[in-house]
Amino acid sequence: DAEFMRQFALEALERQTESPFIKYQAHRVLLWAGDIDGASNLLPLIMTSDMPEESRTLASLRQACAENRLDDAASLFNRIVTEFPDNTSIVYLGHRIMGQHDAAREILMPFENSGDVLVLADFLSYAHFDARDYPSLVRLLESQGAEPREPRELPYQCRSRQT
Repeated sequence: DAEFMRQFALEALERQTESPFIKYQAHRVLLWAGDIDGASNLLPLIMTSDMPEESRTLASLRQACAENRLDDAASLFNRIVTEFPDNTSIVYLGHRIMGQHDAAREILMPFENSGDVLVLADFLSYAHFDARDYPSLVRLLESQGAEPREPRELPYQCRSRQT
């Protein structure tokens, strides 16, 4: 539940006050929990941390979408795909946050086509990842007695301006 997630993130921040990684993950958890203001308060700490620049940009994109600042989000997304094109995870996540699910799926398709199922398996930690898009990953899961789970929608995903 959202309150449990929020409390979990806040307790992690209390225990690891100096960890930029914890701040980054707590930011994401707070957005999942719907605490946009709490996440916003963490963003300056992330931006001045030694986190990689692409991670800081992704955190800014999450926040912009959560706040429905679509122009800022588009600018941040453009920065991700032009400045960090070789960072598959960041580009994939950027597409997902922007609501571009088909493009996100295509980012990972070379791993499906080459049979590099272990790279795909790394994305199973994301609740919004749909393993069913990648048959080789589904076969791996089934061989281990697991089934792909139903993906969850990102609560901080950018929403279009359509009415």
